[in-house]
Amino acid sequence: MARRRTLALALLALAVSLAAVSAASGKGKPTPQLTGTWLTTISLTSPPPGVEAAFQALDTFVPGGGILVSSSQSHPTARGLAHGHCEHGTGRQFTCTFVWFRFDPAAGTYLGMQRVRRTMQLSADGSSFQASDTVEVLTPAGAVVASIQGTETGQRLR
Repeated sequence: MARRRTLALALLALAVSLAAVSAASGKGKPTPQLTGTWLTTISLTSPPPGVEAAFQALDTFVPGGGILVSSSQSHPTARGLAHGHCEHGTGRQFTCTFVWFRFDPAAGTYLGMQRVRRTMQLSADGSSFQASDTVEVLTPAGAVVASIQGTETGQRLR
């Protein structure tokens, strides 16, 4: 009987210890989710000539970290749908990288890609985010020819 009691106490102590470690490491909290479609507003700092300083986009986050982005910028034939990946950092912070093909709007020829590196902070209720963006314009060979900074706000569509 004493042996059973000792074993039961040892198992109870182990369970309490594991629960404490899990709580201390934040493992007990659910990871914030981006999955779904968001309407965003982008504001670029000092955009190059011919590029709108403010515009909207639709960001669709898919399970597993994928992101698809379409933009309201003029010349829709000048760019393709953006594809990329997002990762959860700590707390409500996420980082994303996505790219799209760029085309000459008049001739339709391939000009290279554009890459966005975004750092996002999700709101406490998960319905909005604030972000800072670095937009890099790439040649067909992948060389960066321009870098543009911007900010972004997003609202989850429900």
